Amino acid sequence: VVTYSDLILEGASAELDSLTFTNLPGVSLEDFAADSDDPNTFRATIVADRVPSTGVLASAESATAQISLAGGPQNSGNALSGTVALTPGGRDTITITVTDGGETKTYILTVQNTYPSSGGSSPPMR
Repeated sequence: VVTYSDLILEGASAELDSLTFTNLPGVSLEDFAADSDDPNTFRATIVADRVPSTGVLASAESATAQISLAGGPQNSGNALSGTVALTPGGRDTITITVTDGGETKTYILTVQNTYPSSGGSSPPMR
């Protein structure tokens, strides 16, 4: 016997469909690599030049997923739009968590914000 809750959990997916950051050109979902210690955590690092903030836009593959931004909107549904302040000359971490059913995936972007610098933003480091 298959119940409704079995069907919902079977279709659960904590995967992101899209992830973009304003003011950080060159960063996309494809730049995130699985953490060697935790296959449900994905990381990327970028070097930026005096970027004061970034907008975070994310959408989940599953309509039932919940996306949250650490320090920002929580349990916002399967789409997220938020702004994160960055520290010029500092190192900031942006953490996005996606939960659906019993599955959770975490996406972590580390931003090394140079100051002073003469160049523009650099592409993501791998």
